[in-house]
Amino acid sequence: GPHPIGRLGLAMEALLHDFAHRSEPPEAAHVRTLHQAAELIARLLEPSQINRVQHLPHPKVLAVDDDLDLLQTLRATLELAQLPTTACADGHAAQALIASNDFDLLLLDVSLPGMDGPALCGQIRENDRYRKTPVIFLTVADTLDHRAQASLSGGNDFLPKPFNTAELAVKAETWIWKNRFGLL
Repeated sequence: GPHPIGRLGLAMEALLHDFAHRSEPPEAAHVRTLHQAAELIARLLEPSQINRVQHLPHPKVLAVDDDLDLLQTLRATLELAQLPTTACADGHAAQALIASNDFDLLLLDVSLPGMDGPALCGQIRENDRYRKTPVIFLTVADTLDHRAQASLSGGNDFLPKPFNTAELAVKAETWIWKNRFGLL
């Protein structure tokens, strides 16, 4: 695929295009997402980083959510952004997939049946292979308490449902490349 700078630029362009066609201004969280992506692009333009992409395998994502319609949307959005995505509906299936695959990004619903997202994240962080893998939590309940719980369990970011698909693509690309280039 294209260089991460190009991938990030395309994802940001889609999000900005979406905002240009709305009557209301972007929320602070959207601006923060764009800012994080722009900062990453600046870091990737440094001479020590710009050529490293040639040696990196294509990224893979795991999405875990018990809402099957939303899971399909997550997968379709990320596949459109050329991010191959494996999807599953519960924490136990996610554990099995994580044990046998190398994912570059994990999208976890906070409220999963059997084992919630923060508990799953805590277990994932015990695996050396996944100690630094970015985790983005998804939830309908966008409260300070949920954000704190997600962060304390090892999550890197938070995306409230319903989410903007372009913002999801920007967040995914940003966290994947931050990790790949050791910029976390």
